[in-house]
Amino acid sequence: MVTPMAQESEQITLANILREMEVSRRETFDLLRADRRQSEIFLQEHIQRLELREDERRRRSSSEDSSHGGRRRRHDHDGGGRRNKLPQRQPPPIKIPKFKGENDPNIYIEWEQKVDQIFNIHLVSDQEQVYLVVLEFEDYSMTW
Repeated sequence: MVTPMAQESEQITLANILREMEVSRRETFDLLRADRRQSEIFLQEHIQRLELREDERRRRSSSEDSSHGGRRRRHDHDGGGRRNKLPQRQPPPIKIPKFKGENDPNIYIEWEQKVDQIFNIHLVSDQEQVYLVVLEFEDYSMTW
């Protein structure tokens, strides 16, 4: 038989355990929130660094294209002072949609957005963009 005093002591012990669990739960959630905030900050900073790198790479690519007439030259020297050309990587073929020069500005804007996406993916220089786009003009747009 459990005495009332033992029962009361057991209830106090259980209440203390529940309080400790609640405190522990709150501390755990606070730590998780803080960790989540730190992770979000880290990811935002990482994304910014990646964007800066991409911008710098595009600037370098653009300046190299303009200084070499759109072509990059890569040479390697062997020990004898001779130049060995490194095999050049062929860029993937670029497929540009045709444009017929219709009078609807929405059609033109949609076409231009598609072409911009393609050029951004392939890092095509401004000069090359002009040449590639003109090749895809048809009908009325050829007179522009």
